[in-house]
Amino acid sequence: MAERGRGVGKDGELSALEGFLTDITERVSAEEALREAKGRLEDLIRSMTEGFVELDAHGVHVDVNAAFT
Repeated sequence: MAERGRGVGKDGELSALEGFLTDITERVSAEEALREAKGRLEDLIRSMTEGFVELDAHGVHVDVNAAFT
């Protein structure tokens, strides 16, 4: 759950809380699945015997594996 809220009142006295709760279960699960997939891909690239290089949109080297070097 994610929550966001604030206290409201008059003359410095808290009379109520207003806000909302959001169920973020799906988002958290999706983020974890993405982290796991990224880890598997990184493991695969590191274990490859063929050279691998990742370039950004400008052609700059972002990452290489040991076989590439």
